[in-house]
Amino acid sequence: MRCREGNRSRHELKDTWRCLLSHSAEQPYIGAEGLERLHSYRYEGDDPSPLYKHALSPLADLLVLHCCPSWAAPNLISFIGFLLVVSSHLLALYYSPTLSEPMPYWVHLYAGVMMFVNQTFDNMDGKQARRTNSSSALGLAFDHGCDAVHSAIGGMTAMASLQLGPPLQPLLAACCWLGGAAPFLFASWEHYHTGCLYLPVVNGPTEGMLLLSIVHLIAGAVPDSEEFWTTEVPLLPGVDYREFGFFWHTVGVVLTCGRSIWRVATHIHGRKAKRKPVLNGTLHAPRTRLEQHDQNGHPDGMMLRKRTAVSAASAEYNGVTGARRQWGPPECSLTDALLHLVPWLCVHVFAVWWIGSGRPPGHPSLWHTCPRMCFYFMSLMHCKLVMHLQLCHVTGELMRPWRWTCCLSLGVLVLARLSCLAAPHMCTYEVPLLKAVCVAALFSLTHLVLTVVPAIAAELNIYVFSLQNRVGVNRVGV
Repeated sequence: MRCREGNRSRHELKDTWRCLLSHSAEQPYIGAEGLERLHSYRYEGDDPSPLYKHALSPLADLLVLHCCPSWAAPNLISFIGFLLVVSSHLLALYYSPTLSEPMPYWVHLYAGVMMFVNQTFDNMDGKQARRTNSSSALGLAFDHGCDAVHSAIGGMTAMASLQLGPPLQPLLAACCWLGGAAPFLFASWEHYHTGCLYLPVVNGPTEGMLLLSIVHLIAGAVPDSEEFWTTEVPLLPGVDYREFGFFWHTVGVVLTCGRSIWRVATHIHGRKAKRKPVLNGTLHAPRTRLEQHDQNGHPDGMMLRKRTAVSAASAEYNGVTGARRQWGPPECSLTDALLHLVPWLCVHVFAVWWIGSGRPPGHPSLWHTCPRMCFYFMSLMHCKLVMHLQLCHVTGELMRPWRWTCCLSLGVLVLARLSCLAAPHMCTYEVPLLKAVCVAALFSLTHLVLTVVPAIAAELNIYVFSLQNRVGVNRVGV
């Protein structure tokens, strides 16, 4: 009998281990409960910008109704807009490999036009999804994933238009790049913790992208863009157009990120405040007969009253948070929410310090050797962390910000910098090491995308670039 029970337990253990292995091999990024929550996901957000409501949104409506075929999937629209931005970035890479070379005027004009076209396509995909009744968690994850990459490479294209490469200080280029990446990260972080995305009246996806398009167009319209950006602003002696623009650019970024922190803090505080009336209200519920007897000294009345209060509070709490338990991130404190930002901040603060820090004589810094590779590393880390945050948002899973790619890359670069400080001849290995880390990060990001997107599509029984689901039922015509 004991042998049979032992064999049965060993078989059960093998089956359990086999299931765990198969699950981790097939889908290492999303758990079973997260896949189930994909079906109940609903997007909630709004853009109150007057420019969006009265100009960009009507333009997108007009294009969707008259120029967009009903068979076009929203993800296809997002992907086409994304490819247009990538094409402008590749042109800037070819003509300005170190972010310092002057580019032909038509490259600037092309970048500005493609920025506006991408913004229009980004407004069209959501309207096409509602038109064809094809809104899903896959659409949001795919669209915001493309936007995450755009927020990184778009900043590098702007750096090329402004010619912010060496010999200028890397801090100026880093501020330009962070101007697109940081607000996007904080918006995704806010979306994850609040469950909704309400943009400010003046925001990056609307006014920010339009201003960036204007910057590209100005760079292509003037005879000498570098001379124009270094011209002093009238009535502001000693301040050129580039410094003037970066000042207000930095102010806008700080206000945008601060607003996201304020919204998350308000949401967490309001969620805690909702629980207090519930607990207090249960103490004033109609008393039972035993509670009335307790006033006369009934021995079990106090215990029953406590159980009644706890049961009522639990039922009320379940009713209040039932929707969040079906879909939404696990509740956490403000401290835990802020800790989710620490890996991103650590990687980018260290990267900026590592890129711009001095080297021994005869060893140029990474900023002077391969400036684009430095920002490609930051872009890959940014996209990986933001995509994980967005994935946790649509699946309602707990965010684990310290990913293996982030930890290993940060550890390798810290050791490399310490080695250079201890032995100056080790600086010759920094560039190959940076390239190796970028390749590893690119492989990790590609694996994430090629694993998660098909998995979500399979779970929702839909295709990525088609409006037909996997059983052949067409959803067009709604």
